[in-house]
Order: sequence, then structure tokens, then C-alpha cells
Amino acid sequence: MKQSGSALVEALVAAAIVMMSLTTLYQAVADGTKRVRMGEQRSMALLVAQSALASVGGVIPASPGRSSGTEGPFVWTVEVKPFEPGGGSQRLLSVSVDVKAGDGPVPLVTLQTLRQSDAP
Repeated sequence: MKQSGSALVEALVAAAIVMMSLTTLYQAVADGTKRVRMGEQRSMALLVAQSALASVGGVIPASPGRSSGTEGPFVWTVEVKPFEPGGGSQRLLSVSVDVKAGDGPVPLVTLQTLRQSDAP
């Protein structure tokens, strides 16, 4: 009787160890899947930001102001401001593009560049 009770305790301990191992494995797989999904979302947001940046001077005027729109599940904002580093003779504009996921508070991607103004 003493040995059968010992075998039962060993079986319960082994089952608990297996359950903890499976739980850890499940959490690792779930975390990996979440990271892959976030990476794909950021890649798509980067493509949207590059497209919006390329539109400045064509669809979006190359003059100071703010434009926004949506592309699929993303909301993008282009802000164009004068850039004056120290009284240079060239007329440069600072162009910034933010892309957010829907109503997300933090941009997934932000791109910034300088562009020459179309205005004389």
C-alpha cells in the first residue's frame, strides 16, 4: 500500500511538470505569433508612409500645411512645415508622415525628410 501511494504522488508530480511545460510552450508560441503579426502590421504601415511621402508635390501640395487620409486599416497624416536651419537661401520644407493603426494613439511609423518648395 505504501508503494502504490508513492506511485500516485509521482504520477501527480509528473503530470504537474508536464502541464507547466505545456503552458510555457503555449505562451512562447502565442508571443511569437503576436510579434509576427506586429511586424507585418509595421511593414504595411511603412509602405503606406512611403506612398504618402511620395505624394508630396503631386497629390499633396508641397506647401506648409497638414493633410490626412486613410489607407485600409491605417490613418496617415502628412505635415509640411518651413525648414530654416540658419538663414539659408534655399527654401526647404520639412515633411513628416505619421501612420497609425486606426484610432491608435501612437504612430506605428514616422518618416521625415526635407523637400524643396515648389513656390518661388
